[in-house]
Amino acid sequence: MLGALVVAASLVNVVLLVQGRSESSGNAARTAALEAAEARVPAMFSYRYVDLAADLAVAGSNTTGEFKTKYAKVLREVVLPNARKRKVSTQATVQAASVIRSTSSHAELLLFVNQATSTKTAEQPVTSATRIIVTMTKTSDGWFVSGLEPV
Repeated sequence: MLGALVVAASLVNVVLLVQGRSESSGNAARTAALEAAEARVPAMFSYRYVDLAADLAVAGSNTTGEFKTKYAKVLREVVLPNARKRKVSTQATVQAASVIRSTSSHAELLLFVNQATSTKTAEQPVTSATRIIVTMTKTSDGWFVSGLEPV
């Protein structure tokens, strides 16, 4: 009887230890994804028309997967010509962020982003706020944006 209790107690300890490590790993993944999004999203939404090609290259380097191709197309076909034509400069900042759900390799986050934008006709920056659901995917090089959805 005592032997069975010792074995049962040992099994409970092993299960608790494994769960604790899994939770710790999950917390680390959530934290890493959140920190990466807070750094990558402003880089994706900040640019100056005078340095546009370089800024948009940086913006695209923060993405991964199929989204990388789609985002590059939007930058090339929409952002680039309009930013040059209207002399747009914009600076994005994350005001708040939260994890909606996550695994060890994917995370869905809610970011509140402010963008201060100036143009040739409005030199004083106008600030706009937006909410974005950001999907992050872990690659061998870290966490990258694999999807964006305005809310």
